[in-house]
Amino acid sequence: MKQHLSSLRGLFQKYFPNNTPADFRSAEEDQFIDMTSDSTLRLRFNAQTLSEFWFGVEREYPLIGQRAVCILLPFATSYLCEMGFSAVASLKTKYRSQLNIEQDLRVAVLSLQPRFEKLCNAKQAHCSH
Repeated sequence: MKQHLSSLRGLFQKYFPNNTPADFRSAEEDQFIDMTSDSTLRLRFNAQTLSEFWFGVEREYPLIGQRAVCILLPFATSYLCEMGFSAVASLKTKYRSQLNIEQDLRVAVLSLQPRFEKLCNAKQAHCSH
């Protein structure tokens, strides 16, 4: 158990290095102090997505914002790939060895929500006699 926890700690440190203000240059530290005392940023943080917030910070505090974007960027670029792998794994277990999963995979990774009302209204009801 102790060895497993040590291994986990090493992985966390690899993927999430300790980027504290201690390793900031003086200009970055000045911007960090200004940013942490900016009360309007607190309000914007709760009202925006994480990426919108940090891109806004990058405009006002370029050094801090740039550092944050560099840390967040790998997650955004690997997100769709990870989502695709998860969808394939799910579909493969659902259909076992079926080779043609393209249509189902497209639906699984699509970010658009279907408009069911429009689809239903486009179909005409068949009257039975």
